[in-house]
Amino acid sequence: MKRLCIVFSKPEMVKLLVDSGFFDRVFDVFKIDVFLPSGTKRFLKHDNLRWFEFDPNDTAGRLKSGFFSKIIYLVRLLSYNSSFYPSFGHSFACRHEILEDAVGSGSVFAIIRVKIIFVLVWLCSQLRFLRLLLPRLQLLNHRRSTILETDVEFYDFVLTGSIGFGGDLFLIDELRSKSNLLGCLVKSWDNSSNKGCGFNIFDVVFSWSEHMSEELVNFLDVDRNKIIEVGAPHWATYYDVLSIDNRLLERQFDWYESVAAGDRDLIYFPSPTMKMFRENVSVLSFLCCELDKLYGTDSPIILFRPHPGYWEKGKIEWTIAHNRELDEFKKLANKYSFLEIDYPKIQDQGAFVEMAPSSHQYLASIFRLASCMVSNYSTQAVEAALLGLPTINISYGQYKGTSLPNYFVNGFAHFNRVLNYDFVVSAYTPTALLEAVLFSMKEKRRISPSVVESESSLGVKSHNELSKKICELVN
Repeated sequence: MKRLCIVFSKPEMVKLLVDSGFFDRVFDVFKIDVFLPSGTKRFLKHDNLRWFEFDPNDTAGRLKSGFFSKIIYLVRLLSYNSSFYPSFGHSFACRHEILEDAVGSGSVFAIIRVKIIFVLVWLCSQLRFLRLLLPRLQLLNHRRSTILETDVEFYDFVLTGSIGFGGDLFLIDELRSKSNLLGCLVKSWDNSSNKGCGFNIFDVVFSWSEHMSEELVNFLDVDRNKIIEVGAPHWATYYDVLSIDNRLLERQFDWYESVAAGDRDLIYFPSPTMKMFRENVSVLSFLCCELDKLYGTDSPIILFRPHPGYWEKGKIEWTIAHNRELDEFKKLANKYSFLEIDYPKIQDQGAFVEMAPSSHQYLASIFRLASCMVSNYSTQAVEAALLGLPTINISYGQYKGTSLPNYFVNGFAHFNRVLNYDFVVSAYTPTALLEAVLFSMKEKRRISPSVVESESSLGVKSHNELSKKICELVN
């Protein structure tokens, strides 16, 4: 019997595979090993799998030169998306932020260093062979060692997720030595345009849709012959009514019955972190104040969900700032009875914090119940479009606290796909935001899921193609 290895740094992807029946369809062909981040195995259960744990962020002692690795990684990341969209997308924003930080530091050396990096970025953005060379250069700086402890020396197929961050590349280097074929399943809507600069080192890439495949080719130098479209893994969870457990909301919130009965509206507001948007408190305060004036105690429920990044362990100044802002959210909730702070269930991975695997079912329940969503360029806007939930995007303020306007992100590829099909309304002023929220509650208009599927190419209904395609590749 052939051997299949599944390695994901985010356990919710494995949860989606379990829920979609992927493993049940491949047991006749494969013996399966699954590797998950340390401490996350408890989130998942499946009797016929062998489970292992690893630390996806453990790169200590694997680098010959940390400085060289940082330079190559930065150039590699910024080389993509430099010349494709009119607004230059994610790469331009990152470069702008880095330059402003260097200028703000007052260090001439820091400014010169950034300028040199930008020259390298420009060269790589113009020359494809240099972009393809960068991951190889980064691996030359890597001492190969064992991250995945297993008794199996070789797998017929290894499936992992999209990569784009420092430690991922070293994990892929080890997986390549253990596999005949190395496949990659895209993990998120934005990974095919601004967070997956390592796609081109895989033997095969499993895309969610034709739209995503085009992004992989145009933005990330992936050979079109290596891409196979298998559908969005979220689709099964969001469209299978049986998987939507409304008891998750009913047990947690005393207002659930009135919202479910249609007696009260629900406004869902998932926030970015302060690093992305500094005006979270002022936007939330404005909405609460205005709705309180209009409705008083009968105001619609605002379900405010802070980003998991608020709990990441990083620079002490950001930790302090995030804690201070979380305290401000609590003060608003104490002042306005209709404001509910919904803290996400998270799992701690050291410097990184991820949502628990059950979050997709939980979010699907919210999407089905809410009248509208207030967003700030979140990938959740794409998720909301899957269920036709009207979304109002906060397009005013500053991007990441820089001199760039927040609506600059309109040029980002993953957000363009919902803006172009009017699934998202952009609010360029606080007044426009309030008007759009009131209009959504009044109209209660839902976008047809079939329209979402056919017109915007967000995904295809079935995710069963993944198991079928992997079996075809190894036979």
